[in-house]
Amino acid sequence: MLAGHETTAALLGNTLYTALSQREIWAALGAHPELAGTAVDEFIRHDGPAFGLYRRTTRAIALGDVTMPQGATVFIAYFAGNTDPAQFPDPERLDILRHNAASHVTFGHGIHYCIGAPLARLELRVVLEELPQAYPHLRLAADQSFTPVASFLLRAYESLVIVLD
Repeated sequence: MLAGHETTAALLGNTLYTALSQREIWAALGAHPELAGTAVDEFIRHDGPAFGLYRRTTRAIALGDVTMPQGATVFIAYFAGNTDPAQFPDPERLDILRHNAASHVTFGHGIHYCIGAPLARLELRVVLEELPQAYPHLRLAADQSFTPVASFLLRAYESLVIVLD
């Protein structure tokens, strides 16, 4: 089970990496902190901390040509749903004004919906409202490697060095 500490740290790190790599987004958030509200769900969709989670089927189910029996272990790939071009046009592009970003599946769905989702959104919103204004020249340190965490479930970097200017 993934819980708030690791996933929140990963989400914040992923968000900062993307926002600081795309300076126009960092500048827009600094100049217009009201954009943080719409940007939160787009960063969660685009840079979510979990690739997905395992579940067990509660009954036999057919998907295309494959039938999975009751009790089968399946991997629900949140990231795949968040990059579905039928749902999100140009899904690989971060668009902090995306009108339907809140329809992402990063936090799951139904009875498995993440209980910490409101807190994660709040924490990310505070970061996106405050940091770009307080530190408009915040940047990724040069000469660092962006090594992904060795995990099939968690999408994060081993470390992220940021310079406050």
